[in-house]
Amino acid sequence: MMLSIRMILVMAINLYTSRIVLQALGITNFGIYNVVGGIVVFFSFFSGPLTDATRRYLSFEIGKEDKLQTSKVFSTSLTIHAFMSIILVVVAETVGLWLLYYKMQIPAERMHAALFVFQCSIVVSTITLLSTPYNADIIANEKMDAFAYISILEVCMKLAIAYVLVTLTYDRLIMYSILLVFVQILVGCSYMIYCLLHFKESKYHFSFDKKLFKEMLSFIGWTMTGGISSVCFNQGLNILLNIFFGPVVNAARGIVVQVQSGVFQFCNNFQTAISPQLTKTYAQNDLADMHKLIITGSKFSFFIVLILSLPIIIQSPYILKLWLGIVPNYSSVFLRIILLTGLINALANPIIITNHATGDLKKFQIIVESIQISILPISYIFLKMGVFHPEIVFIIQIIISVIAQYARIKIVLPKINMKLERYLKEVIVPIIKVSIISIIIAYIIYLTFHKDILTNFIFACSSSTILLLITIYFIGCTSSERALAKTQIKKRFLKLTGHNINKQQ
Repeated sequence: MMLSIRMILVMAINLYTSRIVLQALGITNFGIYNVVGGIVVFFSFFSGPLTDATRRYLSFEIGKEDKLQTSKVFSTSLTIHAFMSIILVVVAETVGLWLLYYKMQIPAERMHAALFVFQCSIVVSTITLLSTPYNADIIANEKMDAFAYISILEVCMKLAIAYVLVTLTYDRLIMYSILLVFVQILVGCSYMIYCLLHFKESKYHFSFDKKLFKEMLSFIGWTMTGGISSVCFNQGLNILLNIFFGPVVNAARGIVVQVQSGVFQFCNNFQTAISPQLTKTYAQNDLADMHKLIITGSKFSFFIVLILSLPIIIQSPYILKLWLGIVPNYSSVFLRIILLTGLINALANPIIITNHATGDLKKFQIIVESIQISILPISYIFLKMGVFHPEIVFIIQIIISVIAQYARIKIVLPKINMKLERYLKEVIVPIIKVSIISIIIAYIIYLTFHKDILTNFIFACSSSTILLLITIYFIGCTSSERALAKTQIKKRFLKLTGHNINKQQ
């Protein structure tokens, strides 16, 4: 609940902030910010694996209720993060600068600003990396309210920056980068202070547990292949698009990625809530509950993304025009394709978290991430032909994502004694049925109310969403899930009614 409330506020503020920032910076500067910042993120490919390792080991030890080992895990994690942040700075200041000066398409008169953005991005990434163990500790302890409050604080500060940006006369791109550094410092300090006040294990004590250190590094090493592939089909594709099409296309991709991130965060909230439980049930050897969590987590992750994505996919040109005013070329087609990819990826995280819980990573990482990383060379080959539009890279990403998901379930399900047939019957079949019916309904509504009028748009989106929820309830849910939903709705309605009666009395 807290994560959902957080996300509604975060997404609304982020979308509004993006509009202001785009108008204040202009399309070219906005594109430069996205691609230059992306270079630093490219070299932060180990950030995701570090986060996954910290969450996994903290959740595992909390599940076993071993306080001493939990403290050791946190301190070891912080040591590793500090070491990796040094590597990030060294690589970014050498290889990253070479890419910036010799490979990126940046107007000569904006190169000094791009260099400033680059240095600020390094600072932001370093602070983010050092605050990750504290963030992970909050999630592992399932203190979602604290996580929500800090996230809301972060986006509110970014909104304030956007308003300040409009009033500035000095180079806005440079000032935007500086102000974001200050925001990240405050956010990082907030995570650290909360953990120090609430969790004993977050007090750092340097100790070298050779076995734990080696085990965590091994976990990080294997999951790092996932970080590399993730960077490749995100920042790697961003760099490719810059090389072949310039910063205007980067601006279009930057816009749609923000929409995708906003939509997918609702799914991430749900998955963040079940992630510690998946690891804890495995630590307690409760595979039956783990199977239920995987089925529920996968199915409802998909439904959450579908509810939010479908109206946007159908109405993307009007939404972008209404939101931005100035719409970069390719934005609409990019948005539609990337949201379809998000639907597939919604199924991935519960399986990935399950695999992390087992600690058996080698086969999974080699096979799945080899498939994922192939996106970059295949995209390069197609773009090099010179006959395809930029959207080809996202089409390739959809195809590869489907193949990768099939590989994940084939590898992971046998590890936890779960049959593939059950996963297909209880996850894949319901989401296919719901998707087909929902697309038909939404498209019929769109054809009926397709004029660019705000009232038509609101009616079309709300009616298609309501019908989609009904479809999910009757076709996507099992009888036990429908019974649980009825019970929870009735319980909350009675509670709310009772509260109002007491208030009147």
